[in-house]
Amino acid sequence: MKVHKKGEKLMFFDFDALYNETQGDAFNSGKKRYYDDKVKNVITSTVDGKFLVTARVEGERTYTCSITFDEQGGLYDYNCDCDVFSLESGPCKHI
Repeated sequence: MKVHKKGEKLMFFDFDALYNETQGDAFNSGKKRYYDDKVKNVITSTVDGKFLVTARVEGERTYTCSITFDEQGGLYDYNCDCDVFSLESGPCKHI
């Protein structure tokens, strides 16, 4: 497990796949949250050969989000504990 500082480069991952699954407004809102320093406690780890990124994202409350990439860096899974994520398909703005 490694805790990352803001702006620290992660390994190469296919964020384009995440973008393609996200509706434009949600992706732009998530990007704004990152640049507005709303993404905290970024932690990376490897689980069963897959690379997991977890973070706390500030919004109406603080949400716990995760993105999992497969062994080749492709998008594998994502999750958020916000209400929108559980109601809609695809990534929410916190991811």
